[in-house]
Amino acid sequence: MVVSSDETSPLIPLSPQPLSSIQRHRHRRESFETGFPLVVATEIDVQSTVQESEADSPRASVSVSPCQWLGHNCAVPFTLLMSAIGAGTLAVPYTFVLLSPVQAVLLLCCVGLAMAFTADTLVGVHVAVVTQSVDELQESRETYQHLAWRAGGKPLARLTGALTALAVFGACVGCVRVVKDMAPVMLSTVINGFEQWSQTEQQHAVATTVWVIVLVVVLPLGCLTKISALRFSSYFGVAFSVYLVGAYEASLFWRVSEAVGIYNFTFMLHLNVIPLLAQLNVGGTEAPVAVDLLQTAARTMRRHLALAVGVCILLYATFGICAAHIYGSKTQGNILLNLSNDRIMAVPRVAILLTILLSFPLLFHPLRSLVLEMYMACTSRNTPEEENGSAPSQFVQAVGTVSLLVAQIICALRVPGLQVVFSFVGASILLMLCYLFPLIFYVRLTSWRSSRKEIARLAILSSVGLVATVFCVAATLQLVFPA
Repeated sequence: MVVSSDETSPLIPLSPQPLSSIQRHRHRRESFETGFPLVVATEIDVQSTVQESEADSPRASVSVSPCQWLGHNCAVPFTLLMSAIGAGTLAVPYTFVLLSPVQAVLLLCCVGLAMAFTADTLVGVHVAVVTQSVDELQESRETYQHLAWRAGGKPLARLTGALTALAVFGACVGCVRVVKDMAPVMLSTVINGFEQWSQTEQQHAVATTVWVIVLVVVLPLGCLTKISALRFSSYFGVAFSVYLVGAYEASLFWRVSEAVGIYNFTFMLHLNVIPLLAQLNVGGTEAPVAVDLLQTAARTMRRHLALAVGVCILLYATFGICAAHIYGSKTQGNILLNLSNDRIMAVPRVAILLTILLSFPLLFHPLRSLVLEMYMACTSRNTPEEENGSAPSQFVQAVGTVSLLVAQIICALRVPGLQVVFSFVGASILLMLCYLFPLIFYVRLTSWRSSRKEIARLAILSSVGLVATVFCVAATLQLVFPA
């Protein structure tokens, strides 16, 4: 697809055209403009061919310290894992009330495998697009939006951006809602006689606590400029999640539908797959990225995807079974509300709060990036110079960051329940981002007719998308039009 040069927008790349060697090394823009963050800090040439790589003189092997080895080999899988684990985990036990434990575990496995399959498809589509870009000397960017633009032009790219912003905003609201649910427990711990306060005073204190925690703790993490800086919070977040698990009547169709919406949210890691693939690709060096290295990185990413989904299934199943066994039919949409009356779970409650706070920046960072990019698309004069070189002022970035947090806090203080947020967003927006759009990308951007294996993948993608559509539409209707 060719777009005229005067139709430019920060949401999509410039018109495909041959790039000079200088342009190819300078084409990467700041992370906030990419729609979703790039985890590579150095500028690299993503279009170098295998021949160019082979022409370079062999680099001398460099000794790597244990800390550097751990950082290189653990940053990507842990960040990928924490892209899935978050506030949605707290709604998982509720699904074990909607369904029997056996049904919930089976459904959990099915949704996890389906999400892993569609994420794996995105990796393959990205490799195909980059390989084609190398042959055509076109610019390629490691973003979900770029695939949308290649598959459907500006309309699909803009639709993808809007849906992504809504989905991530909903996830952020869920995280803030967790802080609100935890606030009464924390206040009763630090303030003697908090339970004797009037309901109005308690509500005011809870709201004040939410504002303070989000603005003092979450805001600094959300202002980090690169997602790679969040790798340490990812390490601690995974550790707290493992510790937490260790410490720890409608029709079947409608119950399954509601559970599917929640599970979709708990496995939503698609938006960070492609940026993290770039981190695997460069491997911490400044060497040009060859096609064979990209394919090797894709295989590594597929292993990381399988590992992340497997760990999530194990954690969620253990968490859900234990919670359902302890609380039975009294399990609430936010498990924190059950834990608040259990003194032995005091430390796990803190682990839950830390897990949510440390996973929040992985959601907020790409949301801020996308909103700032939309701001640039609306305010720029559509000139190539502005698209390549301009950036919002620090004042605009600060205002945007604070405005998003304030909007999320207001929504979290008014939303009826945590499970409602995750079920609705997971059953509506994530249906398109995680099931239908990967199918569109695969059909439009790959040679799926080239072999039986590719045709079989298309058939599986279509079947998964059809089944997901049935249940997700049913869940959305149930939430919008409750009986």
